[in-house]
Amino acid sequence: MENTTLIVRDFKQKYRMIDRAEGIYVYDTDGKRYIDGTSGSAAVSSIGHGVPEVVNAIHTQLQKYAYSPGHYFANEPARELADLLASITPQGLNQVWLVCDGTEATEAAVKFARQYHQEAGRPTKSLVISRWQSYHGATIAALGYGGHTYRRRKFYPMYENTPHVPAAYCYRCYFGQKYPQCGIRCAQALDQEIQQQGPQNVAAFIAEPLVGAALGAVAPVKEYFPMIREICDRHEVLLIADEVMTGFGRTGEMFAMQHWNVKPDIMTCAKAISGGYVPLGAAVLDEKIIALMKRKDSNVISGHTYGSHHVMA
Repeated sequence: MENTTLIVRDFKQKYRMIDRAEGIYVYDTDGKRYIDGTSGSAAVSSIGHGVPEVVNAIHTQLQKYAYSPGHYFANEPARELADLLASITPQGLNQVWLVCDGTEATEAAVKFARQYHQEAGRPTKSLVISRWQSYHGATIAALGYGGHTYRRRKFYPMYENTPHVPAAYCYRCYFGQKYPQCGIRCAQALDQEIQQQGPQNVAAFIAEPLVGAALGAVAPVKEYFPMIREICDRHEVLLIADEVMTGFGRTGEMFAMQHWNVKPDIMTCAKAISGGYVPLGAAVLDEKIIALMKRKDSNVISGHTYGSHHVMA
């Protein structure tokens, strides 16, 4: 693709112009065929391109109406999607906030965590702890929560420099230890960081079950997330699982945290949720969070123009 008025992500790269796609194949305007292997960081075509049922459903919805603002109208497709998500997520994790992508899901998750603690009478809990060598989105706020130094570097000090702990990365252990003699110090590091920051100040811990963009499909040892869950519970810290890359069966379980039988308080989803057909993401919350907000008559202080759009749902 020659230089145009359209800004591309990498100015040194020569981009092929896509023409069409069928099943697992993508064709460029020169007629060359490619296998669509961009199912990691890119939009996940988990069911293939051009599935008639999906295309027809999108067409049917667009014939009804183009758009309705979520702060005035509810719509049935969004409610049906929320019910479907609640039926496959861990028990109790059944309150669904629909957004457009994983970055927006991250921001919604941390805002819900903050509101929950405020309504629970813990107004000083605002810090979100995350891990180095992690990725939770590309906005200024999400970059601050993430730990991908290449993506963060040029935007410092614009983002909030939140606390980070080492990744669960045995191959290059931050502590110079060997498993299992290490005592899972990477999990213990969260406990230490919470105590250093003051438990009264920490609202949530966010982590990818398997690290994607920042490490490349790195899984923790089996003890890690059960220890993390216990630490969060002990300090009244919400556990946010970033399942944007790992959700919807991509690791052998419907959601990757199920490998360790650990239920987060909030789970973020995107990518495979729509198979790449429409921009879609979600923050799925434990019912206790929304139940408290309802009891306190606390409105959700979040939401963007295209959240719960009837076509993407």
